[in-house]
Amino acid sequence: LKLAIQEALKNPIKPRGRNSISRFAAVLSDGKQTFIGLNSYKSHPLQARYGKEDYSGPIHAELGVLIRAIRSRAKEAGVHYSDITDFKGYRMAVARVLKDGSPANARPCRACSEALRAFNITEVEWTI
Repeated sequence: LKLAIQEALKNPIKPRGRNSISRFAAVLSDGKQTFIGLNSYKSHPLQARYGKEDYSGPIHAELGVLIRAIRSRAKEAGVHYSDITDFKGYRMAVARVLKDGSPANARPCRACSEALRAFNITEVEWTI
């Protein structure tokens, strides 16, 4: 969780008026490989798949780290990224930091919870 907080503090995301979002970071690791993902204003099909049917908005940190991990594992294995579907044995830590740098509640939304289940990630820790 400490690494996730450090990465969230580095997240370069900038406020956008009423649509401001907090700085989040997620770390996914199996003890051998470690991946880091941030929330961003970009969108991705994975966010749309697990979000509301018409939602393809900002990438949440949990999905940001999954996207990086999937791409990396697919490249290493020489397979298509859609073939990477299981992260059993991996642990995830998710942090949210406020403007003053203090940690805040980072509980997952429904979409991220569904994605964690779909990829068999059962050990998750969030800042509170």
